[in-house]
Amino acid sequence: MLIYLTSWLRFFINLAKVLYRNAFRYYQMGYASALALLMLIVLLLLALLLARSSSLWVYYEAGERA
Repeated sequence: MLIYLTSWLRFFINLAKVLYRNAFRYYQMGYASALALLMLIVLLLLALLLARSSSLWVYYEAGERA
């Protein structure tokens, strides 16, 4: 599980590095904004997946949450 998490973390760190280089070193703002949009979409999908699956891994002591 930890290896899987670190691979995703490396993916986002590398994507952020490529985004920064293209935007501010090579002045390719269009390509950098497309990468930023890709990163936003992936993170939103990940957040949606976590929100939808929270009922499977969150325990409510008072009972089922409505």
